[in-house]
Amino acid sequence: MNRFGAILGVDKIDYLAADREFIGSKWIGYLTENKIKFRIRIKVNTRINRQQGGPAPVKNFFRSLPINRAMQLKDKRHIGGHQLYVTGMRLVTGEYLIIIHSDPNTAIIVMEDYAKRWKIETLFKCLKTGGFNFEDTHLTAPERIEKLVAFLAIAFSWAYVMGEWRHTYEPIRVKRHQRPAKSIFRYGLDWLRNILLNIPEKWVDCNDAVALFLNRLGWCPKSVV
Repeated sequence: MNRFGAILGVDKIDYLAADREFIGSKWIGYLTENKIKFRIRIKVNTRINRQQGGPAPVKNFFRSLPINRAMQLKDKRHIGGHQLYVTGMRLVTGEYLIIIHSDPNTAIIVMEDYAKRWKIETLFKCLKTGGFNFEDTHLTAPERIEKLVAFLAIAFSWAYVMGEWRHTYEPIRVKRHQRPAKSIFRYGLDWLRNILLNIPEKWVDCNDAVALFLNRLGWCPKSVV
């Protein structure tokens, strides 16, 4: 986070979304001191104070909620040495999704913000078993792994852009269970792989694929050699 702030500035962060392992008094203090908004999920047995009486497991405050109905507790609650807002809901699986946050946004907005974190999990899957098999690397030097991650991030972006473009002209087939046969990423990756493995025959397609990606980045090349 320090590196991000030094390069781009913390003002570029709309909010930080994180799962239950990214918790801790010092971490929350760091985010608060740097005025970084956050939506962090907490464990259901985390004890917070009642408005009257002693502390109780946070899930107790949301037991009476209908399934998939979000609610924000009235006033801030003392959690890990900090006064924070608490928003939660019961999922169809029976689990509780409980989020702590620093700003007094509505329960619906907080949940919608946190839901976007799932895109990160999707990205991890694409970088690993769902696409690039990142975990198969034998690299151990941190600086080399860093470069590899940067390269994969570019490759993922290129595949995704190509998938969106293809889906516009040739929509992904929807299976009987109403789910797409492939993800946007996989659709683009398969297309790119076919091109790159057959460049002599698909040079025009390769040229268009590179130009399209650079155009999406705002470089607007006239042609690619």
